[in-house]
Amino acid sequence: MKPKDLFPIICRPALPKDTCDVIKFTREIWEGEDYIPHVWDKWLKDYKGFLAVAECGGKTVGIGRITQLSSDEWWLEGLRVHPKQQGRGIASHLHHYILNCWERNGNGVVRLGTSSNRHQIHHLCKHYGFRKIAELSLYKAATIAEQVNTFTSLKSNEIKTAVETIINNSLTQVSHGLMDHGWKWSRPLAAHFREAIMWNRAWWWQERLGLIVYRDEWEGQLRYPLIQLIACPWDSLVNCLMDYRRKGAITGHEYVGWLAPLHPELQLVLEAAGFERTWDDSLIIYEKVHAKFA
Repeated sequence: MKPKDLFPIICRPALPKDTCDVIKFTREIWEGEDYIPHVWDKWLKDYKGFLAVAECGGKTVGIGRITQLSSDEWWLEGLRVHPKQQGRGIASHLHHYILNCWERNGNGVVRLGTSSNRHQIHHLCKHYGFRKIAELSLYKAATIAEQVNTFTSLKSNEIKTAVETIINNSLTQVSHGLMDHGWKWSRPLAAHFREAIMWNRAWWWQERLGLIVYRDEWEGQLRYPLIQLIACPWDSLVNCLMDYRRKGAITGHEYVGWLAPLHPELQLVLEAAGFERTWDDSLIIYEKVHAKFA
């Protein structure tokens, strides 16, 4: 037994003193491309979230966070373990600790997203009663340089209609009715549409036949639009996505994208609209309902 294995694993709320250890070990993850160092200070100050660490032998060796997205929706993120401390059950300890906090103080549902190849996280989700609700992968298509615009901006007085459009559309149910907020997913609310309208990123298609809301995504130094939410009749979806490609050219982008559900019928539609899958793996979203609501 190594000396480090003799120290107990202690989970507790994160403190400013953990910063040095966290920044140091997260720089060894994802070849130095982990986003945690860029958001750590913000997370420490976020009153809507609960940031936890795992401590071992006086060193911070793991982190995890839960944040509140709406009145009854929560998101688990940032589960990390020091590369040299993996295999000791630290991720499981943190997961259990954070979930217990949510079960005591939270409500509604908690969700998380993880790569299809992170088998340890899938095991944790199954063990703690999460269920898989969606599987997504990234699709991209080059923009089409045709000055044809079939979109009109969503107006503030149309938000109620937009929400109803989403709720009643069968396409949105393929992704469990969730909206992409930049690697977090929740049900769409009026506040989300107000924000999209402010940035001019919510569009009716063909006089309310369809609706697209998008956000900016970055690939290196290149920015491109990524669909957050789309509602459209299935038999019109190819045309809607083709026009989305044209709209991307009008707004000056080289390509457009969608983290789309891996649904057999939808994949055929995407291929017909000129989209290609760019990931080998996928992103799986899990959900757990609070005991008060089960």
